[in-house]
Amino acid sequence: MARHDEDTWGRGFPTAQPRLPADGIRARSRRGDIATTWWSRRFLKAIESPETASRLSRGKSYARSGQVLAMTIAPGEVAAQVQGSRREPYTVTVATAPFTPADWRRAVGALAERAGYTAELLDGRMPEDVEQVLEPLGLALFPAMRQLDLECSCPDWGNPCKHAAAVCYLLAELFDEDPFVILHWRGMPRAELLDALRAHRAGQAGGMGDDGGEADELRGFWTAGPLPEPPPADPTAMTRLLQRLGPVGVTIGAGVDFAQALLPAYEAMVRHRWSSPLLTGDLPDTVPPVALPTAAPPEGLAPPAVPERPATPPVAVRERPAQPSQAEVRAWARGNGIAVNERGRIRAEVVQAYLDANRHA
Repeated sequence: MARHDEDTWGRGFPTAQPRLPADGIRARSRRGDIATTWWSRRFLKAIESPETASRLSRGKSYARSGQVLAMTIAPGEVAAQVQGSRREPYTVTVATAPFTPADWRRAVGALAERAGYTAELLDGRMPEDVEQVLEPLGLALFPAMRQLDLECSCPDWGNPCKHAAAVCYLLAELFDEDPFVILHWRGMPRAELLDALRAHRAGQAGGMGDDGGEADELRGFWTAGPLPEPPPADPTAMTRLLQRLGPVGVTIGAGVDFAQALLPAYEAMVRHRWSSPLLTGDLPDTVPPVALPTAAPPEGLAPPAVPERPATPPVAVRERPAQPSQAEVRAWARGNGIAVNERGRIRAEVVQAYLDANRHA
């Protein structure tokens, strides 16, 4: 660019030529800042500096008065026509290197890892900490000034000139409306990005990644394994419990405490609990079918035939052995050299030993 800022020198003093009137693209903002979202301000930060303040102010005026006649956005480049003081409009380009396909694959993978990012992008918003996600990948969504290539066919040597600044301000307003314009400029059109995000998340949800073992592990997550073997019966457990409980103060029969009277029944239940058909599943089908009431058939028609149910085989009932008396157990214990308490209740293990010895008698 030349060293003149569209100025002509006459009589030793610079004079500026007025720009030609134009009716192009006008900024929505009529005063103040031209940037309402954090991402558009982040983009403009690259061109704002104390050295460029005056040119940016004139560029903002150009953007608001419609001096930008046309503007197109393609991956890596924004091309525009800006009407200045000359009859022919100036050609402006705002270029930056787009991400490569490999860069975008890594970026999509990082964004899809966080469901909130995908939701915000689908809602037309830019995640506020998106740069923190891309930074570990060596990627920057918003280019710095050194990464921008601003070109204008005007003779102004400033960078950016007021024509390029006007294009940047209108570009920032487009970023306000749709953050996908930024992504399109960096090389990923909206439709392609959203399709890539959906495909990546669908692959994660279906467990169809490179690690097939993880999918197999999740497939059986809710499947229960075999039940453990039941612990062995402990006939003395209930005896210890009743002894800890102590007398309940209610006697039956010949002054026997109610808790002590229950002891033989509890011992029998503990011994036979694990062999109960209710637990082993060996219950025979002994319940007869229930006859449901049926409506009488119409006159002249025979009732429907009911298939006969096969006869249920008889169930063998095991007779419960009679409980020995205290005197019988004491006599048997003395005869076998087993010490017993003559005054109190005989120990449960002595009673069990008597039952085992006389089971086949």
